[in-house]
Amino acid sequence: LVGTLELPGAVALAYDDAGMRLFAGTRSGEIRQIDTTQLDGLRASDPVDVDSGAFMTVHGQIRQLFSTNDGSRLVAVLEPSGDGDARNIEPVVVLNTDAATELGTAQLTDVRQITESTSGRVLVGTGSGIAVLDTDSGTVASTLDVGGPVHGLVAIRDIENDPIYASVMTAKGPIIQVVIAESGKDVRKDATFPLPGSTAGRAFFDQAARMVHVEGSVPNGHDGAGSD
Repeated sequence: LVGTLELPGAVALAYDDAGMRLFAGTRSGEIRQIDTTQLDGLRASDPVDVDSGAFMTVHGQIRQLFSTNDGSRLVAVLEPSGDGDARNIEPVVVLNTDAATELGTAQLTDVRQITESTSGRVLVGTGSGIAVLDTDSGTVASTLDVGGPVHGLVAIRDIENDPIYASVMTAKGPIIQVVIAESGKDVRKDATFPLPGSTAGRAFFDQAARMVHVEGSVPNGHDGAGSD
C-alpha cells in the first residue's frame, strides 16, 4: 500500500490508461480524477495521502464508470430514478474527458457491463441485449438481440476477429454469445456455446493467460473449486 484517499460516497472507478488518471464516481454524482503519476517512485514505509481534483458532476447517483481505451470518453451509468415500469431504466451518460462536458444520455434497461471493441465501438450489456453507443452524441447507434439479458460483456484482443464475449441468460440456460464488431461493419453474432451451472455473470479477459473468465455457478453434482 503506497497511498490512500479519503473520498466519502465513492462507489465506482475507471482507469484512463492513456492519460494515467483514475476517475472516481460518488453517490452524489460527483466525479473526481486522480493523477496516478503522483505515486511513481514511492517506496515509503507508510502510505501517503493522495490528492484528487474535481472533474465534473452528473445529475444522478453513479453506479458504474467506464473509460474508453484512448481516454477521450468516460461513460457513467446512473441509478434508476423512476418508479413502476421505469424502475430498471438507467441513464447512461457519455462524457468528453478533454472538455469535461456531457455529450448525451441513453436510457437503457438493466445495464450490467460495458466494453470496447478493438475497432473503437463501445458496447453495453443490458436486459434486452447489446446496445452500441455513439460516443460522439451519447445516443444508441444500434442494438443486437442475443436471445436474453446480457449479464457480462468483455472484448478480446490479438486473436482472430478480436471478438466480444457476452454471457447471456436465455430461456434454455446460460450461454456465451460470441459477437464480432469489425470496423465499418454492422455488429453481428458469431458462435455460441453453453455455460455450466444455472447463472451467467460478469466476464473478464486475462491478457497474459489469454483466457476469458465468467462468473457463474457450480453445476449440480459437482464440487466447487478447492473442494476435496
